Amino acid sequence: MKTFLFPAAAKHWAWLVLLPALILGLANMYCDFDWSLLNFKNTTLARWYDDGIFSGNMNFTDEVAAIGTIIGLLLMSFSAEKLEDEFTSALRLKALSWAVWCHFLVLILAILLVHSVAFYHALVYNMFTVLILFRLRFSYLLWQHGREAEA
Repeated sequence: MKTFLFPAAAKHWAWLVLLPALILGLANMYCDFDWSLLNFKNTTLARWYDDGIFSGNMNFTDEVAAIGTIIGLLLMSFSAEKLEDEFTSALRLKALSWAVWCHFLVLILAILLVHSVAFYHALVYNMFTVLILFRLRFSYLLWQHGREAEA
């Protein structure tokens, strides 16, 4: 199975995208921080949609933070290792399968146990669990088999 992987150097760029995006997202979520640069007064779309979804003033701080976090995690998770062979691919597939199972187990538990606004927070965090769990599990499997890439 041929998979697309970013070059190994993309792992370093991932941190440059991921850390500011995480900080921005946490500041937006817990400190009500909105970056005024990302304000958008939507008047054209308001005329097209009369249900009010796209009307009024909008701020895209949370969208930029979420997209930056996803891009950073994708770069980190799907960057090639220095030694990328069939065994590494098998470990990558095993880690991805494990992460998907854990992700949906967490989602099911959240659906059953978390309610109200806390459920929204659980869903926001759960957006990123597949990539985070995958990267953690994959790194652990590489370390366990003594194949940790020297970064």
